[in-house]
Amino acid sequence: MRVVRIATSIAVTAIALLALSGCPAGDAAPRCTTPPPETCAPLYEPTYEQLFTRTLAPSCALSGGSCHAAEGRQGGLAFVDADESYDLLVSTGSVRAGDPSCSELMVRVLATDPFERMPPGRALDPGAQCAIRTWIANGAKR
Repeated sequence: MRVVRIATSIAVTAIALLALSGCPAGDAAPRCTTPPPETCAPLYEPTYEQLFTRTLAPSCALSGGSCHAAEGRQGGLAFVDADESYDLLVSTGSVRAGDPSCSELMVRVLATDPFERMPPGRALDPGAQCAIRTWIANGAKR
């Protein structure tokens, strides 16, 4: 009985934290983070084309063992072809248009745990992080 109460308490706390963060609760509730502020300075124009050519493809899709190269496809994502990459980001739920806080892409880019952070090994430039945040906040349009 005590174990059930503890598990219930943990579940209620998790749902409350998600509600406070502004993220939806439920079975498929996303992980959330605190993205760069709206007043951040993007490194480049925050469009998908710029994001793909200046950050995703060069940082995540280099062939020869990269996580998101054609042969890698970690998490079901490949950043080799711009059209396919966009479709995968949206269809896998990695990007929640208008919601950078709960977009898995933003969560991974801002992670401090080296096993969670993308790309591995180093954090993206704050300007690139801002460009991703702004693109998602503006509706993640293609």
